[in-house]
Amino acid sequence: MIRIAVVSPKGGVGKSTISYYLSKILSDKYKVVLVDRDLTATISSIFGIKIGILNYLADDINGEFVYEDRNLKVVSLARFQPSNIPPLEKFYVVYKNILNDADIIITDNSPGGIGEIELMEYKAYYKVTNDKESYFIPVTTPALPLQRVLIFIQEYKKILKLMVPESSSLEILALVANMVKNQDIEVPGIKTIKIPFYKDLLYNGFQNCEPPKELYELVKLVEKMIY
Repeated sequence: MIRIAVVSPKGGVGKSTISYYLSKILSDKYKVVLVDRDLTATISSIFGIKIGILNYLADDINGEFVYEDRNLKVVSLARFQPSNIPPLEKFYVVYKNILNDADIIITDNSPGGIGEIELMEYKAYYKVTNDKESYFIPVTTPALPLQRVLIFIQEYKKILKLMVPESSSLEILALVANMVKNQDIEVPGIKTIKIPFYKDLLYNGFQNCEPPKELYELVKLVEKMIY
């Protein structure tokens, strides 16, 4: 199984857009689990998910927290803040069943730092898979200083390594520069994928539009990691 976290220190840069398209395209060939770790719940809303795993476990709220269509599973961690964080073992039992037989897990993450909910999901993932490799796709825009994104990733990696010391590889798969015009955005040693501003994605909702052609380059990078 390969794990990819789509992250950014700032909201509104296109994390959910990238996560959505990447999951949909890859699910044509692979079993994909898309995990909504963001309390703004953009992904969960698109797929009609009303509660999260933690809302079910912590507050005994009934409802579906997984959407499934052929090779794609979409799961919400929390549609709203739970009253408490349940024990890892309790979460693990549910999460293990969701991840069963998955080839790829993609996480759409909250902007900014990493909290208790995100850490528990990561610990449960590692407990399920014993997989020591995880990859990041940081997303930036011309309005977001690139140095801020790179520092954010390094801090993110330090926290994960501290909480799960067994994690040996936490690498950047590619940097997505979203909504760019003619900006020269390059980072030595990191593949950069530039996506121009597509007004239809903003005005019509990205779930109602075809994927930007530039994203297929990102799909190819993921597939290389699988093989």
